[in-house]
Amino acid sequence: RNWDVEDSRFPYFALGLGTEYFSTLREWRNVAQFKYRFGGKGGFSLLGDAGIASYPRSWEQSVIPTFSLGAGLDYDGFSFSIRYKPSVGQSYDTFLVGRIAYDWWITDGFALDFHAGFGVGGYDNKGLMDYYDFPFGFGLLFRL
Repeated sequence: RNWDVEDSRFPYFALGLGTEYFSTLREWRNVAQFKYRFGGKGGFSLLGDAGIASYPRSWEQSVIPTFSLGAGLDYDGFSFSIRYKPSVGQSYDTFLVGRIAYDWWITDGFALDFHAGFGVGGYDNKGLMDYYDFPFGFGLLFRL
């Protein structure tokens, strides 16, 4: 019903920078992110990110490439999304996370993205269910 309710903030395509920490995996991710949001006050979004992950407490390789893809349901500035990162190539960590986020639009073209979540993760292709994790972070979004 809210799909067509007029709201000047939606729809949009945004690029930005983000950071998040996975407490159990002990992984700090710094990424470039994108978000495509469509609909009115209620809508749907597609999101993704790519960047580097570092392991400050690890004896192994400390910085590796990382990415994730996801989709979510949105209402106003809030969204609930599911994100997945498979274990591929050099990037051997994997996760599946449910995320709650709020995009605070400070101006027409600039927003702060606050998010937290719960999910599972691990290492290697067989490691998705090794750990429960609670990622949290924030980002900057610039509307194009």
